[in-house]
Amino acid sequence: MPINKKSFMRYRVIDACLRNKYNPYPSREYIIEKCEEKLDCKISVSTFEKDLYAMKNNPEPGYYAPIEYNKAKNGYYYTDKTFSIENFSLKEEDIDAIEFATAMLQQYKNLPILEKYANAIDKIMDVVNVRKLLNKEEFNKYVQLEKVLAYKGNEFLETFISAIKEMQVLSVKYRTFYSTKETILFIHPYLLKEYKNRWYIIALHNKYKDLVTLCLDRIISINPVSNIKYVKTPFNQDQYYENSIGMNVMEGKPKQILLEFSKEHAQYLITQPIHESQQVVKTTDSNIIISLKVHPTIELISFILGWGNHVKVIKPMELQSKIKEEYKNCLKLYKA
Repeated sequence: MPINKKSFMRYRVIDACLRNKYNPYPSREYIIEKCEEKLDCKISVSTFEKDLYAMKNNPEPGYYAPIEYNKAKNGYYYTDKTFSIENFSLKEEDIDAIEFATAMLQQYKNLPILEKYANAIDKIMDVVNVRKLLNKEEFNKYVQLEKVLAYKGNEFLETFISAIKEMQVLSVKYRTFYSTKETILFIHPYLLKEYKNRWYIIALHNKYKDLVTLCLDRIISINPVSNIKYVKTPFNQDQYYENSIGMNVMEGKPKQILLEFSKEHAQYLITQPIHESQQVVKTTDSNIIISLKVHPTIELISFILGWGNHVKVIKPMELQSKIKEEYKNCLKLYKA
């Protein structure tokens, strides 16, 4: 018998409980409590036991989950530490369910709570709409999606999310891009942020009491720390990155950046702004000047350099000088 939405949601909560590194061997009472908390409804012991049986034995959902009970620990666990129901791929018949869910998201994507994810919702909807017209073989033959490489470090996402939720201090063995030496950092994690297909953790450095940004693909290992109390600061993620493009943050007030583009190339930026502060301040027959109110971070400089001779920095002058210097250094590379 096919699983329904409610049972599937319970399976996911149970799966998350069994994979929680900070609470190994969760008890029946703990798992039921988490199910009730996430689903906002009462869950009976009978329902819980039926769910475990289904996850372990039923052809639908077909997980055949390696769940066992440890009497000494009074809790449940996966005998295979790498197992997760999240590893199971979708079946053909699940397309209809995805179509329904994405249609609902499409309907409500303009609500404030979903505005930040509007582009992602549109992309999912596009794929679903195309997928309805083609079978799997035709889809692979006629449609090519942008490939996102799987970077090292994604395996730590779950650990960081749990640590943020549980307010857990972590010991991180870390190696920067510019060094082969590994260092041990004690951090209080606050926020996971994705930028250009890489994940970063923003955290409080326990020793220096300052915020640091660590790239997950430079992390060697993570371990929970029990003898340091978690410090919760008034960290506001929206304010922290409000005036920055990319991952780097600078102190002080943002600067007004004026960039002049050819009218043809400016259309790309008009249809896909690079920052919320972007405005068109002047239009001529051949050029368009846009304004940004941001810090001149290395990501902004890289963005400007990427447009080559199609963009000119009007102000501030220190940013214009920086771009000139970068181009001079580039030309030196090609001198015979």
